[in-house]
Amino acid sequence: MLLVLEQFWCGLSRLLYVTSWNDSNVAELVNGSYIPVRVDADRRPDVDHRYAVGSWPAVVFLTPDLKPILGTGFVPPDVLLDALGSIAAMYRDNQAEITARVAAVEEQAELYESARIDASRSPSPWMTGRILDMISDTADTDFGGFGQAPKFPHFDALELLLEVHQRAAQEKLQQQKKLIGLAVSALDAMMQNGLYDWEDGGFFRCSDEADWSSPRLEKLLSDQSRHVHLFLLAHEISGDVEYREAAEGTVDYMFRMLHDPASGCFHSSQAADPEYYQMSRGEREKAARPAADSTTMAESQCRAVRALLYAAPRLGQSALAGQALRALDVLLERLCPDDGLAFHYWDGAPRVRGLLADQAEIGLALLDAAAASGGGHYAGRALALAVRVNELLFDPRQAGYFDAADPLGLGLLGGRSKSFDGNTGLAVFFGRLADATGDEKWRARAVTALAGFTGVWDRLGVSSAKYGLGLLHAFGGG
Repeated sequence: MLLVLEQFWCGLSRLLYVTSWNDSNVAELVNGSYIPVRVDADRRPDVDHRYAVGSWPAVVFLTPDLKPILGTGFVPPDVLLDALGSIAAMYRDNQAEITARVAAVEEQAELYESARIDASRSPSPWMTGRILDMISDTADTDFGGFGQAPKFPHFDALELLLEVHQRAAQEKLQQQKKLIGLAVSALDAMMQNGLYDWEDGGFFRCSDEADWSSPRLEKLLSDQSRHVHLFLLAHEISGDVEYREAAEGTVDYMFRMLHDPASGCFHSSQAADPEYYQMSRGEREKAARPAADSTTMAESQCRAVRALLYAAPRLGQSALAGQALRALDVLLERLCPDDGLAFHYWDGAPRVRGLLADQAEIGLALLDAAAASGGGHYAGRALALAVRVNELLFDPRQAGYFDAADPLGLGLLGGRSKSFDGNTGLAVFFGRLADATGDEKWRARAVTALAGFTGVWDRLGVSSAKYGLGLLHAFGGG
């Protein structure tokens, strides 16, 4: 089998389609020797989590029982043709090599699973300091941000730095100056050096160059929402009006380019379009907009709701709160049954039930809505959702929560897994639920979610920041 994981907004995914998949020699070999399956990674993050190669598109060769043999990213037609021929010949003539390759992939997965929990460690606030050190170690002091090219915003790292700064005691002022310096350096660089679209508003996803000057031109709803929150938080801390203006421009972009007035919801992404983004503002106003994915995704929709609720009082635009609550109400109606776990997306009907990351984001949106509106029904639904998550996703045998309520398919989807992102997000939700309700059992459950990754949290560099956010809410309050 040939599995292709794609993204609607991904330029390389489209390039793979118009080049390699439209090549007659590739088509002949695929049709003669493979069963091809194309999967939208946004719609099926469970498939992506299990079969990803670290980038999109992903081309993964599988055995008939859906075990990975080999995976790669974008490949031009000639390289893909060679790979297709080699794997087909290997499967036909050398089953021992296929078995060895599958075993090697399985061994790596087993090694990670066995190392995921360190029984000698328990989640503790002291880990936050180590995570801040790791973030600092990856800081790019030349161009701002973290790591090298391709350069991503690393939202969790920025949020952790800003949140820790806000909570810091005065006696740690010198350390906090360093932390806030790393955060504002990254925000300044993204805003000024190419990631922010000064014509249409909003932020591009990442940059191919370390100095942020070569943006990949797709725009994701989830990214816009994170930028709005971070730039407004930075404005509160620093008073810098440019941060407020960047947030305001991004909110404006979300409504002009991604909002569906009929439903009140937001499109999940806008595709890259190099020709469009070379135009002036006046030329863009006359041109067709880059295509948007109208799918309603639970996780990104909730991030948009939360960003608008956060922005409403800080931008002095009370109408944003009403629009956020309308979008949340539509989401609850479409994707969230009263007595169970939420679905992942809507394309005319609810699809893919019970993914852990969705439940955490919906829970956080409900808590934010309750705080902003005083709506007790939102708080009640957050608590009811948390109860169902604990009933259906908790692993009584080993720390952590499963990433889905039930096995979702064949192959690697036939078993339940535990995702780092899902459990750290759940820790934030449960920690905030403890703050809202005063019920400390939710704080203990937040710690349980984090305990499933005590063996790997300090091996992730800047990506450990999400664990830090989980610690902050599991132990810190607020």
